[in-house]
Amino acid sequence: MRALPLGPPNLKVEREPNNNQKTAHKIELGGKRIGLLTEKSDVDNYRFHLAAKQTVQLDFNGTGKFRIQLYWDKESMILVSYLKNYISKVDNP
Repeated sequence: MRALPLGPPNLKVEREPNNNQKTAHKIELGGKRIGLLTEKSDVDNYRFHLAAKQTVQLDFNGTGKFRIQLYWDKESMILVSYLKNYISKVDNP
């Protein structure tokens, strides 16, 4: 076996753990993340911050059906959807 350095990890690609709100990956507004769901039970969490009330567009691309849950804070869910190649605009409360 031989180990080769490949450089720093690509910050746009998801890394485990990110299966709950405490380990959610941060996404900068205008940023992009690439995630991989390998099993039906796999969950990936991401977070972003809005400093004021505004509209955001969230783009999701993938194969198969997946579930999106969007929270305003840790407890206030504002969107639950089962999606397939979906683009959505969401207004925060």
